[in-house]
Amino acid sequence: IYKLQDEEFAFTTVYGMLEHMSPGFRNLTLETLLTSLEKKSYSKRLLDELVQSVTMVNFGQTYNISAFAGYIALAGADSNLWSVDGGNKLIPSGLLARSKANLVSGEVVEIILMSDGTYSVKYIDLSNGTLLTESYDIVVLAAPLIKGQKNIKFTNFQKDFDQYETPYQRIVATFVKGALNPLAFNVPSVPDDILTFKSNLLFNSIGKLDPASEDGQNVYKIFSSEPLSEKNINTLFEDIDMYKEVEWFAYPHYDPPENLPPFYLYPNLYYINAIERAASAMEMSAVASKNVALLAFHMWYNNMKKIDQRRKFIREEL
Repeated sequence: IYKLQDEEFAFTTVYGMLEHMSPGFRNLTLETLLTSLEKKSYSKRLLDELVQSVTMVNFGQTYNISAFAGYIALAGADSNLWSVDGGNKLIPSGLLARSKANLVSGEVVEIILMSDGTYSVKYIDLSNGTLLTESYDIVVLAAPLIKGQKNIKFTNFQKDFDQYETPYQRIVATFVKGALNPLAFNVPSVPDDILTFKSNLLFNSIGKLDPASEDGQNVYKIFSSEPLSEKNINTLFEDIDMYKEVEWFAYPHYDPPENLPPFYLYPNLYYINAIERAASAMEMSAVASKNVALLAFHMWYNNMKKIDQRRKFIREEL
């Protein structure tokens, strides 16, 4: 996909992108990870304990997620992984600085299609709560349309955008500065990382962060589907210095066969997060973002040969 994007090809649909990456990728969104791996004759114990513990820590869900998302989760369990020194937040902030774009801090509440084909975007200014309106030629949605949540209102469109709403999985990340309590796990000493393979437990995973805090104390990250009570934390940990909880809708709730939304929603209206329905990961979002940037550029300048045409060129080369 990186070579394809270097050649500035773009796709209007996630299906199209997946098929051009590999003919079998689309089918992997139609079956569960369990089904896909059972076809490869892996043992039930390996699937139940090892594979499912990986999907629980990376997606908060069992191995009944789609095979494509499942293989992304398994790739994330490999030891040869990279991280950003200073935190992943430096990637969007660095991109913003490099683009020299004007960042407006606001909550978008409505996108209105105007008679001339432009868009009127209504948003609440987060600094003072004022409702403001701006006009744009091109609009890119870079936040998911979550089923059951308050979403952007689309006005004057001859299309129902509710069809693109996706159920999302709620995840709670709790950060604790302290030490794991061996008594809570009935062991003399506790490993740095604890994975689970059942979906009805108190937590999905516990992992020690590296590097630790500036003062040298260990910091642990706990993933769970529900907030942990203070009693829960005091049971799991000892010598607690502090803890912090972050709750958010982290990724789609996968239930194959998946119906993948398109990148192209309407003329000059694009949706980066469509790719999350295939698999949600930072790398996937980066690929989708570049695809949408290329797609918007080619659509604006009518460079149709660069859109959804890769397979044709491959046939001609062959």
